[in-house]
Amino acid sequence: MRSLLFFITTFMFIFGWKIYAIFDLIFIVSFILLCISVFIYRQSLPIDLLAVLGLLGMICIYTLLVHIIYSANGAQMVLRSIRVFINFAGAISLVNLMRHFYRGDYLKYLVFFMYFSIVLHSAIVILMFYSDGIREFVYYLVNTRSIVNITSSFIHGFRVPGLTYALSQLSVLTMFAFLLSPIVKLLWQTTDNVKTVVLASSNFLVFISLFMTGRTGIILSIILLPIYWLMLYRSKLAVIKVKLVLFFCMGMICSLIALSALSEFNIKEFVKDFDNVYYAIEHSEEVIELFSNYGSTYSTRIIASMYFFPESDIHLLFGSAKSVSSDVGFVKSIYAIGLIGTLLMLVVPFYGVFKVFFLPREIKWLKSIILIVTAAILILNFKELSVMTRNIWSVHALLLVAVFLVAEDYKRGRFFCARARKKIGWGQIAF
Repeated sequence: MRSLLFFITTFMFIFGWKIYAIFDLIFIVSFILLCISVFIYRQSLPIDLLAVLGLLGMICIYTLLVHIIYSANGAQMVLRSIRVFINFAGAISLVNLMRHFYRGDYLKYLVFFMYFSIVLHSAIVILMFYSDGIREFVYYLVNTRSIVNITSSFIHGFRVPGLTYALSQLSVLTMFAFLLSPIVKLLWQTTDNVKTVVLASSNFLVFISLFMTGRTGIILSIILLPIYWLMLYRSKLAVIKVKLVLFFCMGMICSLIALSALSEFNIKEFVKDFDNVYYAIEHSEEVIELFSNYGSTYSTRIIASMYFFPESDIHLLFGSAKSVSSDVGFVKSIYAIGLIGTLLMLVVPFYGVFKVFFLPREIKWLKSIILIVTAAILILNFKELSVMTRNIWSVHALLLVAVFLVAEDYKRGRFFCARARKKIGWGQIAF
C-alpha cells in the first residue's frame, strides 16, 4: 500500500495536469509534500540543497524585479520561477520521505517509481492515439483545448501529448525511461524471466509512444543512448554489454532503412485511411532527412528563423520581461530575464553535474544518468524552452536531489559498499 501511494505521488508529481490557469497538480502535490516534510517529519537539509533553494529564490526575486521595472502586462516568468522553486522543494520532500520509509532502499524505489511512471504514461499515450473516445476524455480531463492551439496536430490525434501539453518535451521525457531501464534491471531483485518480460514489454510501450509524440525524442535517443550505454559499460555494469549497444545501433539503422522503404515502395498508401498512423509515419521520415541532409530539414529551417536577440545591450543583459514569437528556449529566456537570469537558471543543472563527480564509484550509473539528462534538456532548449519546464523539471529535480543527498551522505561516511555487509546507506543498490 505504501509503495502504491508513493508511485501515485511520483506519477502525479511528474505528469500532473493543469486545473487552473495558475495552479496545476504538480504544484499542488509539491506543496502538500513540502508541508508534510516540514510540519510532520521536520527533515533537515544538507547545505547543497539549501544553496539550490537559495539560488532558486534569487531567480524568483530577479524575475519579479524585472517584471516590476518594465511594468510588464503578464507575469508568466514570475509565476514560472515560483513554480520551479516550489517544485524543487517538493522533490526534496518526496525523496526525503522515501528515504525515511525505505531507508537504504530509497534510491532503488525512486528509480522504479520514475521508470514505471513514464511507462504508464506511455501506455496512456498509445491508448489515446488509437481511441478517439479515450483521447477526447483525457483532453477534457486535462483541459487541453483551452491551453494549446486548437489547430495543432495533437488536437486531431495525429500526435498525442498524453497528460501534458508539449510534444517535443514529452518525447524527450519519455526517452528518459531508456536511461532508467538498465538500472531497474540491475536493482530489481526477482527472477530473470520476470524482469525480461516486464522490461521488454515496458520498453516496447515506450518505444512505440515515442513515434506518437515527437521526433526530438527519437533523434536524441539515436545520439545519446549509445553514449549512455557505453558510459555504463565503462563503469563495469554487468547489465550493460557491448553487444547490447551494437544491437541498439543496428536496430536504429534498420528502423531508419524501414522508414525509407515506406517512401520508396509507397507503403504509406496502405495506411492512408488511418490519418494518425499516416501522419506519424510521414513525420518520422524527417529523422532520416536530418541525418542525410546534415541537419537541414523543414523543421530545423523554421527553428533557425526563430533565432534573434535584443538589440539593446541593457535588455540583452538584464532582460525586458517580454514574450516574443519564438519557440527557442534561450531566446525566450533572454528576452524575459536577460543573460544574467538565463545563466542563473543554468547554474542549478551545472551544479548538479559538478556534484556527480563526488559520488561514490559504486553508483556511477547515477552520474551517467545526470550527465545525459542534462545534455538532453540543454539540447532541447535550443529548440524550445525546456530548462526547468514542468514535467521534465520534475524528473530532473528528483535526480538532482538524489545526487545531492548521496554526495552528502558519502561525504559524512554514511555510504558503504554492499559487499562489505555493513550497516549501509544504500546497501542493496550498491554494486
